[in-house]
Amino acid sequence: ISLSNGVSNISKIVKSYATSSGKNIEVFDSYTSGALQKQMVELACNLVKQGKNINQILDQLLNLRNNNRTLMIVPNINRLLRTGYVCNGVNSVSNLILKPKTMMKFNEVGKLSTITTHYRDKSTYDELRDCIIPQYQILNSKMRISLMGDLNSNRIHEWFDFLQSDFPEAKISKIQIPLSLEIFTGSKSVGVSFGLDWKTEL
Repeated sequence: ISLSNGVSNISKIVKSYATSSGKNIEVFDSYTSGALQKQMVELACNLVKQGKNINQILDQLLNLRNNNRTLMIVPNINRLLRTGYVCNGVNSVSNLILKPKTMMKFNEVGKLSTITTHYRDKSTYDELRDCIIPQYQILNSKMRISLMGDLNSNRIHEWFDFLQSDFPEAKISKIQIPLSLEIFTGSKSVGVSFGLDWKTEL
């Protein structure tokens, strides 16, 4: 269950190894990173314990992937632009001075694409909340929201409180942003994964 191919070549490397070695390895591209990728691993492990076969596990993983989204709030997309890990967006001179927060998503092929840019934390959170609302209205208590960031940052704890207030029936957690994601988006970035709780698939 690999890091999105849009930001890493690991899935292609493993597929190539499986072919050349003759080993029976199934690679599932998470099209994401961080908390949601971890949830996919947890789901797969629990399905293996239940005796599910590979096709059943892949079907469940696909359902989880299709019913979740990961948004990133990135303070500086220059590195992503230089490495080609973002499929659209520019960072103008004025943006470099004003230090905007760019909201991005993992799109349908696992590439990071920009959604919008805000200069204030409140505006950024409001847009994040508005992205979550439609799915929350469908899932309610079946929704899981994972907030990723620097746990020493006040912003993470404030946003966690806001999420609990705005989505009282959802299962909400906050975690330190994983290094596998931080190396692409920067240490001050914030990620939010939301959608179907993987435990409802067991």
